[in-house]
Amino acid sequence: MVGYIFYDTETTGLTAGFDQILQFAALVTDDDLNVVEEVDLRCRLQPHMLPSPGALVITGISPTDIAEAPLSHYEMVSAIRALIKRHSPTTLVGFNSLGYDEAMLRQAFYQTLNPVYLLPAVTIRVFLAAQNGGVAATKGREMAPWSVRWSSIRRADRRRQCG
Repeated sequence: MVGYIFYDTETTGLTAGFDQILQFAALVTDDDLNVVEEVDLRCRLQPHMLPSPGALVITGISPTDIAEAPLSHYEMVSAIRALIKRHSPTTLVGFNSLGYDEAMLRQAFYQTLNPVYLLPAVTIRVFLAAQNGGVAATKGREMAPWSVRWSSIRRADRRRQCG
């Protein structure tokens, strides 16, 4: 099936190497944008992790929500990987996914001993906020998933992604 996976992550902070994904939500659609599957995965905090208070305010996730999450970090990352593999080839769509979510996912795969590179048939699509009043603009890049190097994104694109 070729379609789209619209996804977003909520995390404990902004640094891929030091923070973790707490929630992964996705809508899987076919080519006609009919919803095929809805996913909302939440995990508990890893023992060595301390969430940023600012991140908790922005995401709206409370410490109680984190403590009562049904999955471990490993189980959630395994479920994310299975979802992407199950629906490949597909197009992953997210807001600022190349500049942030993709790095967080790659780090989570690495930390849970999963391969960080998935099937080459996945296309990552990034939504960048345009400078003209916050109107969303789309910029697509086709590449092997999770393999984008920060230096390969044009400097102007990096500035737009970082705000």
